[in-house]
Amino acid sequence: MNKPLHQSYNIGLKVLTPVHIGAGNEKTWMRGVDFLVANGQVRVLRQDALFKELMVTDAPDGKRSALEAFSALLSAGKRDRIADLIEDCDLDLRPCTLRMYDYKDEPANEIRPLVRDGMGRPYLPGSSLKGAIRSAIFQYLYSRDPKAETRFLDADVLGEFDKSITRFIRPADTVLPETALHNTTLHNLYDNRGFGWKSDWKPNFLLSLETFRAEQAAVPTRLSISDGFIQWLCQLQQQDNKGIHLHPHLRLVLPEENPLQTLFNIINLSTREHIKREIKYFEAFPQAEGTQYIVQSLQTLKQRTENNARSCVLRMAYGSGYHGITGDWKFEDHAKTIDRPHQKDFNRPDPDKAPRYKSRKILDQNDLPEVLGFVELLLPDGTPDIAFKPVLLVPKPSEPSLGPSTEKKAPSQTAPQAPETAQTAPRTDHSTLMASEERKLWAEVVKVDRPFCKVVLLLDNYPFENIPIDLYGTKGVPLQVGQAVLVLISSEKGGQIKTVALYK
Repeated sequence: MNKPLHQSYNIGLKVLTPVHIGAGNEKTWMRGVDFLVANGQVRVLRQDALFKELMVTDAPDGKRSALEAFSALLSAGKRDRIADLIEDCDLDLRPCTLRMYDYKDEPANEIRPLVRDGMGRPYLPGSSLKGAIRSAIFQYLYSRDPKAETRFLDADVLGEFDKSITRFIRPADTVLPETALHNTTLHNLYDNRGFGWKSDWKPNFLLSLETFRAEQAAVPTRLSISDGFIQWLCQLQQQDNKGIHLHPHLRLVLPEENPLQTLFNIINLSTREHIKREIKYFEAFPQAEGTQYIVQSLQTLKQRTENNARSCVLRMAYGSGYHGITGDWKFEDHAKTIDRPHQKDFNRPDPDKAPRYKSRKILDQNDLPEVLGFVELLLPDGTPDIAFKPVLLVPKPSEPSLGPSTEKKAPSQTAPQAPETAQTAPRTDHSTLMASEERKLWAEVVKVDRPFCKVVLLLDNYPFENIPIDLYGTKGVPLQVGQAVLVLISSEKGGQIKTVALYK
């Protein structure tokens, strides 16, 4: 064998939006015990040092030690008075301080800290990265080859536990030194008295988190891919005498050539599909204050997944709700699962109590709402770029080209006599289309149905690409999936084309 069993890549990791990986409820910081709030700062305490100072200090009443007074307040559930006790005792808290955080808004009475290693350093566990990568791979494979939902679906897509595709991918733990405190609120939907769902903030649902600070410099970490081990197993499999059975999807995810770049490309494809659906959710329910900034942030993140030759964007789970935690393979439309929950998938007799995936944790970042949990993985210096292979996650008989516009003769004022395919039809630049008086363009038919067919617009530089929309005016017109049709824009909102009509 020419390859080592395990190839370790020195990749970079950058936090794009604040990330929280929790340490567990038993590690939660409690106000008055683990932290104090004063003068716009949160002071996280070393309890052993604090208790030592309290033990040798008299309480304000002069009848007991400050530690006894401290214990009495704790026993009585009066943690809100501990700060006053410490101030009255005139304690020097500098030797008791573990770390300090500035804050803009008053934190909750409990703060959820990040997970830490044995030296007290906050780190992003490799297992958390692997779980997010696993979700991206699952979404990618399931979308290319949807299967009936069974109890063995996970094994069908990724392989049995001992032969799973993800056993050949091993991210390392990564220490990230820069942390911050953020308050999160719940972006939720509630029943608007029978008039559909309405979005709103839930200000009473306040949760304070310690997060890895966004936009800190990329830190080095390692990602191991067992490509040499896969090659060795393939050789044993060919000998047919060792009982080796590899999952058929393995080489689709980790090919022999450029496995790291292929993995990054898969992650970008999956993250982009997830972000598109989240944008559609927030655009469908824009009533909450600041929703437009969330959409702008998601648009910026989506752009980082497009034509990116050196990195991939990965979504970590915390705060993402049902779709992000599960890997977002089950529902293609996040907004529709609000009004039409899949009751058949859950053992609940009352349809009104069926789950509705309508909650996202949103944090306050520089006075603007921000989504949680996006990181960027960067290719090592000196490695080849990601080779783009345009693949739509939703399989179609004919997939439109994602490359640059082809130089073809503009279509005539009348519809073509014979239908063209989407791959031969000209593509249009979005800015050129918006500047034209008669805004007509080509689209690919992806679904033939009543009352409306569905098409995907053949547009370049359009932030909402590959989103099926309704096509009007098709009555009596024979159409086929994969056919290219000339259409006119009939409605749009917020820069997004919502519906088109057949050009006749």
